[in-house]
Amino acid sequence: MAVAPERADEVLQAALDAGRRAAAVVDSIGRVGDARGPALGAAPALVRDAARRCERDTAPEDAFAPGSTWIAGDPVPPPRGGGRCDDADDAARADDLVLAGWLARGGDRALVLSNGTREAVDLGAGNYTLELAFPGRDDAGRRIPLAGVVPAGGWHVVVGRGSSATWLERADQVVAGGLLSATDAVLLRRGLDRDGCDCATAAVAGTANGLGGAGLDWLQAQAGDGPQRLVADRVGQVRPETFDAAAWQPPLAAAPLRLARADPRCTAGTRPEAPFTAGTDWRDVALAAPPRCAVTPGHVLLSAFESFPAAREGAGPARLASVFNATGAAVDLARDGYVVEVYAGGAREPARVVPLEGTLAPGATLVLASPDAPDAVRDAAGIVSGDLGVASLDALVLRRLATGAGGVCRAAVYAAAREVGAPPIVIAAAPDDAPGGEPRTDESPIDPDRGGDVASPN
Repeated sequence: MAVAPERADEVLQAALDAGRRAAAVVDSIGRVGDARGPALGAAPALVRDAARRCERDTAPEDAFAPGSTWIAGDPVPPPRGGGRCDDADDAARADDLVLAGWLARGGDRALVLSNGTREAVDLGAGNYTLELAFPGRDDAGRRIPLAGVVPAGGWHVVVGRGSSATWLERADQVVAGGLLSATDAVLLRRGLDRDGCDCATAAVAGTANGLGGAGLDWLQAQAGDGPQRLVADRVGQVRPETFDAAAWQPPLAAAPLRLARADPRCTAGTRPEAPFTAGTDWRDVALAAPPRCAVTPGHVLLSAFESFPAAREGAGPARLASVFNATGAAVDLARDGYVVEVYAGGAREPARVVPLEGTLAPGATLVLASPDAPDAVRDAAGIVSGDLGVASLDALVLRRLATGAGGVCRAAVYAAAREVGAPPIVIAAAPDDAPGGEPRTDESPIDPDRGGDVASPN
């Protein structure tokens, strides 16, 4: 915000979104991953068919074609108050908000939400969020939290700042920096996904409750059991409840086996028990360099896994795994609490836990190897651990601390700034005591008294 004060509201909002991501899809328009957008060549203005005004599309990855639930039409600013669902049958069927109008024409950008239920909906309390899926991308490129109360049978109108006066006068919420383009798919979500930047949540909660620096203590008190680890990524599959141990086939036990994350996808696998199939996010390819992520991740990810034939009789399994840092900020792995859990033999609890150490620079990779890996692999590894040499390997799960992870927060804020197009943000480290008269090396190089010029370290 210091570097780009004119975009401070966007950067702040994106950083807050990183710690309060909505979970369940309520409704959607367009198709996630499609480059054509909801209009599909038609006039860039759609309205919901009145006969299907209470239906919701909760599968945004499915094909989308105007003419069924959505038809070409010119949405007009709806009146304030109620009146949307005056049909008792419609009101009885409606169980949540729906998207009712979509406009991306000229400078006008507007989304109209309809509340067909019989109760008022508090958007903030329900953590309702609009997600914009940029063309051809599977992940959200922008998240917009919604605020306000939508009366029963009423509307909530979200408008881009550059829209015409007619829409701005009617807006319940004006979005900074524009709202959407004609090629963006739109998802309406609600609920709370806890896999966000929890230390940012602690800071906001502490400020809002007058706790100041005690915000982290507040979050730990809410957790009940102190710091917990969240899944950052995984390769392989932890045996789900639907499989008996006798019928389980270890996904990563084969040798030789070579897997690398597919470029340019950097979608984290946050469900260790979900099916794992090579060929989508992971492929049988050699990894010469860390993948270039289409969307900046908020934490370190796994990039490769390989098992080798036994070097000699009686030797243990020979394996390597690597993690890479595409967050755009240096990550202290030990301070941020990164560990690799090793699952084996069909057990649903980890057989081993490997703590990660060292500072991982932006774009850098850390290689983990078992003691019986080939000499060249073992010599290049940052960590050599016998814990990777367990038999019948099922999965490796990368986790990080849910609380107290300051570097993770910096990475998430940096990623949020990248999403809204802001310049890199300089975040100074906590100052250390320095001898008197020595140059300060721990302060931001930005000189606020000279208009943001880089100051001399002296």
